[in-house]
Formats: sequence, structure tokens, C-alpha cells
Amino acid sequence: TSRSPSDGSVGLALVFARMAKTLPARRLSTNPFEEEDLDALDASNNPFDSPPVSPRISGLTGGVPPQLQHVPPSNNPFDSDDEDDPDQQVDDEHGGLPGTATLQGTPSELPSAEASWQYLGDLPYRRIPVYQNVRWTDQGKGASNFSAFSASTGLAQFPAGAATTPKGKGSTSKMPILDAREMRQWIQNSTFTQVVGCPHGGPIAAVTLPLGPTAARFTSTEVRILSNAGQLLAKIPFPQRPNTPQSKGGSGDGNPSKAGAGTNAQTPTPKPTEESVPAQFTRGAADIFKIGFTERGILVVLMRDSLCFTYDIEGQSILPPFFLLDGTSGSATAEVMRADIYGQGVACLGSNKHVAICEFLHSKYDVAYLQGAHITAREIRRKSSSSGPEAAARASPTASWTVALVTPLTTALEWCSTRFTSFRTVAVLPRHCTSHGRPEVFLSTDDHSVIVVPVTSSMELVDVDCRHRMASPIVDMSFCPNGRFLACFTEASMLTVMSTTFETKVLDFDTSEGSSSPPLAMQWCGEDSVVLHWKNMGILMVGPYGDWLRFPYNNTSAVHLIPEMDACRVITDSTVELLQRVPPMTANLLRIGSIEGSALLLEASDAFTVGTVSDDVLLSDNPPKEEDISLCIEAATKEFDIATQKRLLRAASYGMQFLKQQQTGNSATAGLVMGGALNFEADEGGMGEQNNNGDGEAVLPSYTTRQFVDSARKLRILNALRNPQVGFILTVTQYDALTATGVLGRLISMQRPSLASRLAVYLKLPKAVQLYARASKAAAYVQKVHNLGTAEAQSDTITAEKAIAIIQNEDSPMDAGDDESSERKIVAKNKNNSSMFRGAYATVAMAATKAGRPGVANLLLLLESSVSDKVPALISNGSYVDAMAVATLARDGDYIFSTLMQVEKACLAAAGNASEITKAQSTFWQTVIAKLPPEAFHTLRRFYLANGGSSSGGEGGNNAVNLLLRAQRFTDAGATLAKRGMAEEDPREKHGVLQEASRVFGLGKETAFYKICTDEYVELLKDQEVIRTKYGATEVAPPSTSVTATLVSVLHYAATHVREQHRLLSDADKIAKKFRIPDRRLWHIKVKAFSESGQWSNLKILADSRTKSPIGYAPFARASIRGKQPASEILKYIERIAVAEERCDLLSEAGMWKRALEEAIRIRDLGRIHNVKANCNSPELQMQADQALAKLT
Repeated sequence: TSRSPSDGSVGLALVFARMAKTLPARRLSTNPFEEEDLDALDASNNPFDSPPVSPRISGLTGGVPPQLQHVPPSNNPFDSDDEDDPDQQVDDEHGGLPGTATLQGTPSELPSAEASWQYLGDLPYRRIPVYQNVRWTDQGKGASNFSAFSASTGLAQFPAGAATTPKGKGSTSKMPILDAREMRQWIQNSTFTQVVGCPHGGPIAAVTLPLGPTAARFTSTEVRILSNAGQLLAKIPFPQRPNTPQSKGGSGDGNPSKAGAGTNAQTPTPKPTEESVPAQFTRGAADIFKIGFTERGILVVLMRDSLCFTYDIEGQSILPPFFLLDGTSGSATAEVMRADIYGQGVACLGSNKHVAICEFLHSKYDVAYLQGAHITAREIRRKSSSSGPEAAARASPTASWTVALVTPLTTALEWCSTRFTSFRTVAVLPRHCTSHGRPEVFLSTDDHSVIVVPVTSSMELVDVDCRHRMASPIVDMSFCPNGRFLACFTEASMLTVMSTTFETKVLDFDTSEGSSSPPLAMQWCGEDSVVLHWKNMGILMVGPYGDWLRFPYNNTSAVHLIPEMDACRVITDSTVELLQRVPPMTANLLRIGSIEGSALLLEASDAFTVGTVSDDVLLSDNPPKEEDISLCIEAATKEFDIATQKRLLRAASYGMQFLKQQQTGNSATAGLVMGGALNFEADEGGMGEQNNNGDGEAVLPSYTTRQFVDSARKLRILNALRNPQVGFILTVTQYDALTATGVLGRLISMQRPSLASRLAVYLKLPKAVQLYARASKAAAYVQKVHNLGTAEAQSDTITAEKAIAIIQNEDSPMDAGDDESSERKIVAKNKNNSSMFRGAYATVAMAATKAGRPGVANLLLLLESSVSDKVPALISNGSYVDAMAVATLARDGDYIFSTLMQVEKACLAAAGNASEITKAQSTFWQTVIAKLPPEAFHTLRRFYLANGGSSSGGEGGNNAVNLLLRAQRFTDAGATLAKRGMAEEDPREKHGVLQEASRVFGLGKETAFYKICTDEYVELLKDQEVIRTKYGATEVAPPSTSVTATLVSVLHYAATHVREQHRLLSDADKIAKKFRIPDRRLWHIKVKAFSESGQWSNLKILADSRTKSPIGYAPFARASIRGKQPASEILKYIERIAVAEERCDLLSEAGMWKRALEEAIRIRDLGRIHNVKANCNSPELQMQADQALAKLT
């Protein structure tokens, strides 16, 4: 090993702290790969040599720690005695537990715990075997179409038909080509099995892929999701059949009934997945590139062409398939070269140097993050395209909030193109480890460097320039769980650990002596060491300063590494183990010869247990402290061995009692450990729970006591989760990170709702969480009853009553009685408390619909009071009318519209081919009109009109008209068509639409007036077109909806075309006569048009055309005044006015003040005299006005 001289001991000490214990020399040679005497301690420094047995582990075979035990079923506080418990398991016909593991039994005498530790430098590590004899295959009647030999090949599977041949000519039966041993060898050499795990001890996913020429015979495979103990949770077939439902477990033929019929009770019943995959997205076994889990339990299946599938733990599809590379074109043009599926998404590197990252976000809690995405990013959301009545019930709960944000890293492509280099591998630093709160993509280059691309709005690329520290290109990278360090494996078989900023090199470790190829897996074991695995070479653990350990796995054909935040899961063909650094408090406590206070307390407790008198002697000189008790409690939570847990808790209890006795005589310290009298004056609010000491005095538990109780409760939970029937491996650190609510969600996804319900009650979680767990348990019960078959099937009433009892947490439901009065009894019993369980009944009802029990669903929905839950449940049950009634009663427009869309999809789904689409659409409209409330009709109409009904002839407009016609609303249908016709620009289209509107108006008796108006408008348009054609000008009679505007345009055009003036005036008279324009209106139009266009001669001719004008002569006079005509012309019109007052006003308006004053004096109008006096500027006229006013007054 080598270490950079510039590293600095201070930085290294902060990263990997050595323990202050001096160990004997372990190396006899400076050459790490030189052969030494095998009798010497750790004689060889070659990490790939088989190590001899160390004296530290001489009492065990191969350094395996003591075998573990689990709590017997009778001692498990979370075991259920209910025979209807959906989590209850039974043995199969062979007497075993198919697909599950067993925990090892504890020997009678436990050797020292330190004897099982192995030291990586000064850091002790332990190898914890969790499950043994794991059967990873689903045997029995419900086995899939994979070979039975898979039972002896661990997680690898091979299609049965690929290794068989017909027995003879024309024979349909087949015989195997190879025997069992040859078959196992063939699978190992011709296939590759990917195994990944959900973080925090969650389920694992495995898929077997073909290698080389095997792909021709290996065309199909399955992604299996299993618990850590081997129980099958879901199956995802590849290639997925287009337009047919997928299956989870069972025979794999897409038939849900066949899938559940042969499944043993030990394995949860497989259920059909949510939707089929479009034909263009079907992929086979050879197309799968990589699989992986995110922290939120999303299984990502990445294809070689960057097509990405997403599933939840139950195997249901979450998002529609999408491409990471070149996704905008709908297909990928390059293959994926490298990919990294990390805790929050996936990043991939294409062969064409394109790089993209996909982040899976929460649509509610990550809104601000989505808004700050790069401009080139695109969002992938779930489309509500399912059309069957069970679409809502089949939807994955994860799909309701998951959003995929795909961001192409364009700056990386530009950088690579300008420097004529390429990338080797990719790794992602999660966003919680960066300063800007967004992930950073690390890309290794051919020139021995690494570039960092932050997924920010700027994407400013950074070249870390580590070329002088890397002797060859990096081919694999892995980040430490806390994001502070990066493990790099180079092309020259050198493991290099760098800080994330590339400022400090922690170590260089050469592995070329053991293998010249990169490892199959390189992961972190917690935050202190890196583990590497090569085929048939076991696991190599490398720690700080180049220390190493080797864990040989000689009796297994495959080893798979799953990193955790504080450990590393190791999955083999038949075992599940944990590699974990021994916690510091455990190391100090259980190390041989430890003189720590907690170690002395443990020794004294052991002596007290066996009945010796040395316990008081041990603690007389060194009495325990509260810190020692806390260390024992904390160390107990970090142990997997239940006997050790009890031993440590027993020591803590002994220490608390010892201190209580020591403090009894001291009033100042009495009760500090076990608790003391509660002083309400000192602590008004109180602290924690109040207990009673037997004398009626309130007692406040101490911190140590509360810690002891909480740790004991936590250990019970962890032991129950580690039970092989559950298979949920959690350390206490992972449990704290996942939180209790997250554990419940994982259990429900793993089809263990009964255990989740009991844990929710045990932990006293919020009522909403407990209700959700009970609802999941009731849903599982309904599914279980459905799977029992017709022989043991229950009536809908009994099943509904039992489900209600589970929801309400009752011990036993009432007698259901006969089915005729079931609805009345259920409603009468639960009418007062239905609001207490909002949402639970709908959840179970959707599960009942999914299980094929619509009667149970209807009974449960009678009690549901939440509209947001009841409407989707009714839709999933096919009760569209009831769903619409509930949404209408709640006055919720969103649910009204969503129900309408589901009704339409259901009607269209019934159409067998394209020719029946029109009939299905008519059925939908008839349903809306005849069966749904009026609010549904108006909502649908507004939706159609908003999508082109009133302004264009699109699909929405046609649908709106057809809907109105089917409802016999001819006025609204004709008006819709008329508005659309008036908005059309093409004359032919406009005439056609208006004629159609006229026809629709003619269908009703009360629409005659609308028909006449429409017909006249069509005639006007025709006349306008004739006039424009006749005169060859567009400005004459332009298209309009007004006859008046048409006449005005014709008269205006006559002013500029004197030669055609007579014809134009004649055409205007014809139009006025055709549309029955009254004379008074026509004369007003002409006066206005002549005056505006300056045709004063025509105005005079019009005034003289009749002896008496139908509109009088005042309009002529005003037109002349506004046209600033001579006074003589104005007086001609004024003098012909008979009313003196009107003449006076017009004279004033024309500025003829003298004539106006004379006319006002003549008619003796004082007001008009005052008006002339005030507005005229002539002193003479003002004097005359004063004289006239004096005479008249």
C-alpha cells in the first residue's frame, strides 16, 4: 500500500480514527503478496490467499460468530392468535417453510464475543449470519415456468424450455438435455444474476440475464422481488406482454386466478400488476442492463436503450416507461454504457457520450425543487389512461406522488466533444450531501481525470484535474454513505479512496496480484471500509491506511453485496449475512479484559445471575455510573443475538437497582436513577409519564429508566422484523433513520399488514397511522378470503362484517344474520362512528373490488364518509352513478369531472374495434343525459366548449353539439354552431356551418325566430359576396353581421367611384328593400353615410326627393353643421324645420347667434336667450339680450 505524502495525518485522523489499543504485528514481510510461513500469524499479506485460522477465532470454524436464535412464536409479542390473521403462515406438504430461511440455534455455551471479531487495523469487524438455508425459489403448485433446478442454484433462474428438447418427432412433451449438476454448471457459465436490495434492510430484487450466445435461447426472464428470508413478494415478467395484464407470481400467464390458486400460504398471494405495457416498449431478457432500488422503495429497471421502467415493492408499475437518453424523440439512438442507480434516482452514460440523470421526487413535497429544475429537464408523470372499472383500484399508491425529473447533462457532452475524449463511468453524489441541495454527477474520463457536473440551473462543469494522482483511467466509482469520500477503482487494478473534493487522497491499494480485472462489485461497508468482490475469490475489505481483511465464500457460486448506511449485506446462494463494524461501545464492553465501567457492570451482572458472591466485590471499589448503564442499554440495541441482548439489558437493570440501593441513604441523590417524587412546583408541565410508587405519590421516571424501556420496546420490534417469516433486516441505526412510520409502510408493501397493525398499536403511533395499518390488514383479509376458493368462501355480509371489525379494532363482529337485511344492519350498527374511520372503508373496498368481491365493496362503502376516498372506490367498483351522486352532493367539480372521464373510458373500453367507437361514444352521452345528474351534463358541456366548441370546429365542438342534440337542447346546439360559423374565416366553411345551424334551429318548435335570423344572415353574406364580385373590390360590402354596416360601406364606396355611383345607390336600395329596412332607418343611414363621405350633393338630393322627409330636416342640418358647410346650405335645412325651438337650437349649434337670438325672442324663451348671451362674444348681441330679458320679465 502507499499513501500520498501530502495527505497529512490530521485529515486522516478525522476520517478514520484508530482505536487506542496496541495489537501484535500482523505482517512478516513488506511485500503484501509475498508467500510466508503459513504457521505464522497472518503469514501472508496477499489479500487473495486463503487466510489461516486466527487465534482470535480459534474457537469457531472460519471465524463465524456464535449461532443466533430467534424468539419462539409463543414469546413473540407481535404473534397473532387470530385464525383469520392474513399474516398467519402454515407449513407446506413437505413440512418445511418454502422460500423462507431459518435462524441458527444458540449453542449451550457462548464463547467470547471478541473471538468472532476480525480487526481491520484497529477497527473490529464482525460477520453476522442472519439467515441460513434460504430457499430463493418459489416451489410448489404455483411455481413459474422456470426450471426446477433453480432450487439448487440460489438466486439464478433459467427458463425450463431453453434446456429441453422434444422426446421424439411430433411429440409435444420435452425431456431435459442436461442433468441437475450439468444444469447448475450451465446456468453459472451462461447467465449472470443481478441482485440488488432496497435500502434500510428492505427486500431484494433478482433477475437472471443471458450471456453471449445463450441470449437466443434465453428470451424471457423475471424480476423477482423477495424478502431477505426468501419469501416471494412479486414477479415482473420480461418481455412484458403488450395489452395484457402482467402477473405477480403464479404461472406467469397473466391469469390472476391461476396465479393465486397454487400459491402456498407461506408465500403472499401474487396479484396482477396495474397496467399492460405498450407494444413499442416491450423488452426481453437480453435488453435489461441494470436494476436497482431507491431510498423510497422504487425499483428501477433500466434497459440497454435507456428505456426505464419503475415498480413498487409489490411489483406494480409506477410511471409509464420513458427514455433517459434522447427521450424527446420517443426512442433512444444510443445504448447505455454505464449507469448508477443511487438512493434518489438513476444516472446513465450512453455510448454516444450523452449523459442524463433522473430523479424521483414527491409531487407534493418537492414542488419548489421541481420549479428550480434546469430548463432542459422534463417531468414524467403518471397518465390516467386506464379505462377498466378496476383502474383506480389497481393503481400503485406510490404512483400518486411520484414524479420523475429527467435532466440531460448537455455541458458534459460539449466538454467531451471539445477535448476529443470520452467517459468511462458515472457516479452520483446525492443532493443531501451537496452544498447547493442538488445532485452532482461524477464522470471519469479517458485522460485519468474526473469531471463534476452539478444538476443546477447553470450546470457549470468542474474538472477536478486528478491526473497526477491517477495512474490510469477510473473504471468504477462508489460514494461513501455520508458523501465525504469516493472509492475509485482504476484500470490498473488500483483502489484509490479520495475525498469528494479531491483535495485529499486517503489510500492507494493495489489488487493486481489477485486479479487484473475490475471487481464484480465495489461497495462501502458503513463509512470506514470498502468491500470488493471478484468471482470465486470471496470478499476483500480494505480499510484506512491500507489495512485489509478477506472473507472467503468457498461454498457458494455467487456473492452479492448490498451497501447499507452502517453495514453491508452479503447475499449468497443460501445465506444472508451482515458485515458490520463493531460499534465502539460494544467493543469497549465485550472486549476480553476490558476494564471499562460498563464491562465491570456486565461481569458483575453475570456473576449475580449464576449465583456467585463476587458481584458485590466487583462493584464495591468501582460502583457503576449512569453512563455505564446507558452504554449497556445502547449496546443491547446494536446486537442481533437475542441472548446477548438479554444479557446486556439484564446488566443495565442490575446496575440501576444497585445504584438505587446505594442512593437510598442519600436524600440528595435518591431517585436519580429509578426516578423520584414529582415536584409540580419545580416542573409545572411535568416530564414524561407519571407512575405511582405504591404510596399514592406521583413518581417521575428518570432518563435512564425511560431509555431502558424505549430500548426494550425497540428490540422487540427489531427481533420481530428479523423473524424469517418477515425477513426485514434492520439495525437500530437504520430503524432510527427509517422511523417507525416508514417501517410500517415497508411492512405493508411487503404484505405484512397484520404485523404493521400490531406495531402501530404497540408504538402508540398517531391514530391516522394506526387506522391506515388496520385498513391494510382488513384489505389483506378480504384478499385471503377470496383466495380460499369456493369451498371455504364466506358470504359478502360476513366478510364485510369481519373487515369492519378489523378496521374498528374490535375483537369479534356481531352475528351477520341473513343477507337480506345485511345492509340495514351494517348501517344501523356503524352509523354513529363512520366519521372516525374516514378513508379506511374505501381502502378496503378497493381491495375487495380488486379481489373480485364487489358485494363486499358496496357494503363497506355505505359507511365511508370521505368524498375524496369514496368516489375513487366507487369508480373502481364500476358504480359510476353512485360516484357521480356523491361528487354532486359534495359540490366538488374535480370529482364530477374525473368521474365523467372514467365513465367515458369505460364506455370506450367496451368497443371491440375502431368501428364501434362511435357507438360507444353515443352510449356515453346517453348515460350522461339519462342516468347522471344535471351537474354532470353541464360539466361535460363546459369541458367540450372549452376545447374548441365555441370558436372552432374541432373534436370538442362537434362533441358539444352532438351532446346537446342528443339532449334535445336545439337552441343551445344551434347557438353553438352559429357562434362557430360566425368565427370562421373561410366563406364556404362559414356558409356551411350557418346552414347547419339553421337546420338545427328548425328541429325545435320554439326556435323559429333563431332560424329566420340565421337564414337572413346567410342571405346577407351571399349578397355581400355578390356585390364584392360585381365591383371587384373587397372594401365594398365587407363580410359583416349587420345590414346597416353593409349599406354604409356601399354608400361610402360610391363617394370614391362617381361613375358607378348610381348603381351603388341602386344596390343599396335593393338591399334595404330585401331585408325590409324601414324608411326612417334607411334615411338616417344615408344621411350619416353621405355626410361622412362628403357627398353633399347626394345629401341635398335626398332631402329634396320627397315633399316631407320621414326623419325631418334636423339630421340634415346637423350633418351639414358637423361637415362645416356654408351657412347658406345650413339655413336651407333649418328653415324647413317647423318647430321653432329646434330651429333656435340648431342656429345656436351653427354659431348663428343673431338669428338664434331673434328666434328665441320671438318664441319668448328666456332660457335660450340666456344661452345666447352666455355663449356669444358680441357685446351688441349681449346688450340686445339684456333688453329682451328686461322686457319679458
